[in-house]
Amino acid sequence: MSNEIPLIPHSRQAEEAVIGAVLINPDVYIELSEFLAAEDFYIHRLRFVWQAFARLVERRVPIDILTVSESLEKQGQLEEVGGAAILVGMLNATPTTLHADAYGQIVREAAVRRQMLTAANKIATLANDQALELPLATEQSVAALEGAILRETGGQLVPLRDALGQAFDQIDALSRISELPGTPSGLIDLDHRLGNFQAGALYVLAARPGLGKTSLALT
Repeated sequence: MSNEIPLIPHSRQAEEAVIGAVLINPDVYIELSEFLAAEDFYIHRLRFVWQAFARLVERRVPIDILTVSESLEKQGQLEEVGGAAILVGMLNATPTTLHADAYGQIVREAAVRRQMLTAANKIATLANDQALELPLATEQSVAALEGAILRETGGQLVPLRDALGQAFDQIDALSRISELPGTPSGLIDLDHRLGNFQAGALYVLAARPGLGKTSLALT
């Protein structure tokens, strides 16, 4: 059994390539900022650079080595980033901006995985806290996991009780309809199981040869 400690998910090359791509073509920031945030960067100094991009865009100032350096200097962060030379190095090391979206997706995926690890560690801590009431521990565990899921999906989770309520409402509404919506197959048991054939749905009809698949499909 290996005793190696797993590395925290991140890609230095991808993070630096994202920064370099924006310095080459500032339009890349607009595209990537739709799904990337400063906290998605594992390398802390690159978070400062991404925040500098955001400030410049907000002020409608062009993004280049000079403007980014000045923005970082005003925040007292330029030295921590490594100076303008580091920015130039990332720009020169970036092979192309054509793959900027792919670089950004790598950074984002690693960030989500780190958030999942954080949630897992929190859940483990909650589970081992004997002084914490189980319902509260469960609620906090679900909240921690939801945060990671929402970051990945970009959507909104629906509580189980609400989802069940909606499902039961739909079932109740269907039960009040004398005829099921859709096109019936003529086979009562099948229609009740499928709820009739619905427009836009895909159905796969499988059976041994000679059992009437073609006849059923044609009728």
